[in-house]
Amino acid sequence: MSEKIANNYVGLVNYQELESNILSSIREDGALTPLIKKLLEASLEGEMESHLSNNRNEENNRRNGKNSKTLRTSSGSFELLTPRDREGSFEPQIVKKRQTNLHPELETKILSTFASGMGYRDIVSHVEEIYDHKISAAEISSIDQNGKKEVLGFYLAESEGANFWLGVLNDLKERGVEDILIACVDGLESFPAAINSVFPNAEVQMCIVHQIRNSLKYVASKDAKSFLSDLKKVYQASSKKIAENYLLELDEKWGTKYPMVLAE
Repeated sequence: MSEKIANNYVGLVNYQELESNILSSIREDGALTPLIKKLLEASLEGEMESHLSNNRNEENNRRNGKNSKTLRTSSGSFELLTPRDREGSFEPQIVKKRQTNLHPELETKILSTFASGMGYRDIVSHVEEIYDHKISAAEISSIDQNGKKEVLGFYLAESEGANFWLGVLNDLKERGVEDILIACVDGLESFPAAINSVFPNAEVQMCIVHQIRNSLKYVASKDAKSFLSDLKKVYQASSKKIAENYLLELDEKWGTKYPMVLAE
């Protein structure tokens, strides 16, 4: 098998074709619109940050709210919020001031770059080459003004197994993640081992939602609502001491009837 074919086929799944089919099908029902809106607005926020930081001579210039306009795409129309500055010198590039239609090719590229797992700097080169628009890696990855990212990656997989997550974890490490302090996971077998093989110091725990669901499996339906109300007090406690007190109350009330649940 040639290298080119091998790159397109992983585990006998043609991910290039799969990506195309997914984008085509969800575009038809408008499911892409919220994602396109979020990515564009994140890029515009990044452009504004870059504009303000590169024009320090405009000492009094700062953010001054946002403008709203209807942007039409092949996936549907939506209200796009564009940041503005006090001096009026900000000229957005990803979606220009009087632009009301998003180029369909740009729409596809925005989504396919993330779907194919391209890194931020690869996306920078991609956008610059095709659209003759220079954009920084910071603009691509900017989600909020504090530099926090809500989306660390976009991955396609045939199934969600331990090997898949091991690949994701290695990808994150190669892209600069130095350590994970706490990893909240579902009950996937071997997932904790995969995490600790890449980030050996990480504390791994099951997420609260899955813990609650697992607990309710052993509770009779007639008691579920009352038990859940008492259980949530433990998880929602403002301190460890308060949580321990609620846990004791839970044990006193339900321990005899549901010892297996409390033992967990």
